[in-house]
Order: sequence, then C-alpha cells, then structure tokens
Amino acid sequence: MNEETRPNGRKSQYWDKSVVFKACRELKAQAIHATIRTIRTHTGISGGSDATVQKYINEWRDEEEYSVDPASMPPALKTSLELLWENALLAAQETVVDQQRAVEEDRRSLRAERLELHATLERNESEVENKAHKVLELQKSLQESESTIAQQIDAMSSLAGDKQKLEIQMAQLRGELLEAEATIKGLKDELQRSSAEAQENRIMLKSFKNEMKDEMSELLRQQREDLIAEFKSQQKGDSKDSDEAYS
Repeated sequence: MNEETRPNGRKSQYWDKSVVFKACRELKAQAIHATIRTIRTHTGISGGSDATVQKYINEWRDEEEYSVDPASMPPALKTSLELLWENALLAAQETVVDQQRAVEEDRRSLRAERLELHATLERNESEVENKAHKVLELQKSLQESESTIAQQIDAMSSLAGDKQKLEIQMAQLRGELLEAEATIKGLKDELQRSSAEAQENRIMLKSFKNEMKDEMSELLRQQREDLIAEFKSQQKGDSKDSDEAYS
C-alpha cells in the first residue's frame, strides 16, 4: 500500500518529522538548500510520498523563521534551550500518546455499539420472519377450515332432519373462523410494527455511523490543529525568551 492510498491518520513508513528536520539541519550546516531531492539524497530514502517530505520541509522552514542560530547563543543559554526543547517535545509526545489511546478507546466503544445494533437488527429481522411464517401458516389453516366448512355444509345440507344440529355446527365454525381472522389481523398488525421498527433501526444505525465518523474526523482534525498551534506558540515563546535573555 503506497502512501497515497493509506487510510487517513496512518503514519508514513518512510518519513516522519524528526527524520526530515534532522536532514534539513544537517544540509543547512553544509550550506545546502533543503529540497525534496536533496533530502532524499542525504537520507538515502527513495520511498514514500514527495508530498509528505515537502510538508515537513515547509514546517521546518516555518520554525526556522522563529529560531535563533545556536552558534550565536551563549553555551548556558543553548543548553537551557535544548533541555527546554527536549522536555517540550517529550510532553507533546506523551500528549499525543494519551490522545491516541483515547481515540482508540472511542473506536472500541463504537465497534461494540455497532455490534450491539447489528445484533438487535438481526433479532428484529428474525422475529419478522417468524411472524410472517406464522401468518402463512394461519392463512393455510384458514383455507383448510373454509374447505372443511364447505364440505360439512354440503354434507349437512343433505340431512334435512338434522337441520338444528347443522346450524349449531355452522355457528361454531363461523365463530372459529372469526377468531382465526382476528388472530391473523393481529399478527399482520404486529408484523407491520416489527417491520417499521426494523426500518427505524436501520436508519438509526446508518445515522449513528455517519455521526461517529464525522465526530472522529473532527476530533482528529482539531487535535492536529491544537498540537500544531501549541507547538508554534511554544516556539514563539522560546524565541522571545531567548531574545530577552541574550539582550
């Protein structure tokens, strides 16, 4: 998988900020202008994206605007600034690790919720299928009952002497038929409700996925912006403190 097709948020396997910054400093010490080509030649790394290399070169140049030439600093000040820089970098790295852990925890929670929603949806669909099967069985039973009623009516019609008995039996069969129809109607209504609930669950799941995706993207974007802003602010503060101490 090349760098252009990597999922958002995954780091380059060839380049990171420290590698490019180190190469830029070394090239500067040799009076060589830092470019994509000179960086690749200096580091011996041919893989990875040119866009990634250029991005880190630009960041280094931005920081250089606020930096002070170490050669012009008093040794004590240079040592203090190096120690301050290492501490700030360590703190930033720890912050990134904590934030990455929090993001991963959110992802695990999201996956668990998604699995639970899938399980609920599957249960609802299974219930709908079972109820639909019951409706078909009742319809088949109703057809058989109607066929039986018709046969019994024909048979009892031929028995003129048993007219009263025939009427009683017909009334009982009609009652059973009405009960069966009422049962079928109730199952159909329940089937419609279950189908509506299943549809709502599908819509909720889709909306939930989109919301979480947007929230995760916004969170990652905001974290990156905050870290960059904090880093630049720290650099400006360090530069200002250095100027004041030197003066």
